[in-house]
Amino acid sequence: MFVKRVAWVVLVCLLFSSMAQAQDPRIAEQERERGIVELWEKLVPLKSVASFMTVGAHPDDERSSLLALLSQGYGVRTITVTANRGEGGQNAIGTEYRQALGVLRSREMEEASLAYDVELFFLSESFDDPIYDESFAKSAVESLELWGEEVMMEKLVRAIRQSRPDVLFTNFQNVFGQHGHHRAMAAATEEAFRLAADPEAFPEHMEMGLSPWQAKKFYLPAGTGGSREPEPTELEATLTLPVGDFDPLYGASYVQLSEQSRAYHKSQGMGTFRTEGPSTVELHLTDSVVDVPETEDSIFTGIAHTVADLANGVNDETLATQLTDLDAALNATINAFPDFAAVASNAAQALELTRAARATVASAELDDATREDLDFRLSVKETELQYAAQQALSLVTRLTFSDPEMVAGGSAEVTLTAFVGGQTDVSDVTLDLVAPEGWTVERVEETPA
Repeated sequence: MFVKRVAWVVLVCLLFSSMAQAQDPRIAEQERERGIVELWEKLVPLKSVASFMTVGAHPDDERSSLLALLSQGYGVRTITVTANRGEGGQNAIGTEYRQALGVLRSREMEEASLAYDVELFFLSESFDDPIYDESFAKSAVESLELWGEEVMMEKLVRAIRQSRPDVLFTNFQNVFGQHGHHRAMAAATEEAFRLAADPEAFPEHMEMGLSPWQAKKFYLPAGTGGSREPEPTELEATLTLPVGDFDPLYGASYVQLSEQSRAYHKSQGMGTFRTEGPSTVELHLTDSVVDVPETEDSIFTGIAHTVADLANGVNDETLATQLTDLDAALNATINAFPDFAAVASNAAQALELTRAARATVASAELDDATREDLDFRLSVKETELQYAAQQALSLVTRLTFSDPEMVAGGSAEVTLTAFVGGQTDVSDVTLDLVAPEGWTVERVEETPA
């Protein structure tokens, strides 16, 4: 057993983080099964280097079963963009309304995203943000006029460039009968698919360290998209995904897992009982920059899915070999489950290979776009491996505050504790506190094991 304590004084300078700070879903404690299932959850992301972004208007718009399948089943990095905070919605559990309801629904959305490690962006960044839920709107044009189309597009393109998704998807179509906010986000995402790759669009993003990014595919939900209008608005399914598949490790189907997430939207009365059995989600491929058949059998068609796929596209022999070795190490880490010690050992090896590959990427003769893409994907894998290793070591970290009420301009002493409950010996452990931008952190004391 290993115990280490480090105390800091934290000065809180910001009360509300900006949209550009995507929530890291692994930071907060989660209400999940402990031990072996939690270890598997940390291993699933090692399967894939692909990423998927869904764009909606309000908290609870997300297609939760689709996100659960991609994240918890396929290991795809998933991202949700929500335009506003849902200030104009109903409230089934209290009297909060307008801005207060927006705060409540934002927290519900954060918890729903944490349920299956979905990165979350809000385009609305403050209480007086123009991207506000003004209740019902009839058209995309009306919604974009209320929000300010240029403002909204800049924020959406910024989120895409920051998270670099391979696939874009909107939760609703831009069709008659749909809520105008839903229609606005469908129209805006289709435009952002092009704009995010255009270096002349919002060049100020370069000063933020964000490069243009071209997503590979753009999907819409197939069918009528909720429209009351018949045939002309229907989109034929080009891809069908089996969200009703039952996963024995989770003891539930992905639809059932998704309802556990939707239950966090309590103010909207979400979360229902779903029985076992076949269920699918149908998508329509609207735009693509990669070649795909008329009807796909996989969302990964034309997209790098594994680290081995990355190796296939690299001309540098040394780097290609490192990526191939890393792919094998990742598979070994996954296949070592449920042996905690074996997982920890393989994860450590894979982590070493990841860092070596990143060093090679930095020095190899690659074009700038390829270098940036490879380093970004490997940096994500490095983070995922650290969490997998932490779970395999049964390394428990806990942060406690001397004062539970944190306000802008105030300060408090916080203590970070690390406890190793597994059977694997560890040494040279260093603890650092990562705080949001604008916070000041000063180390006070450290108590070794």
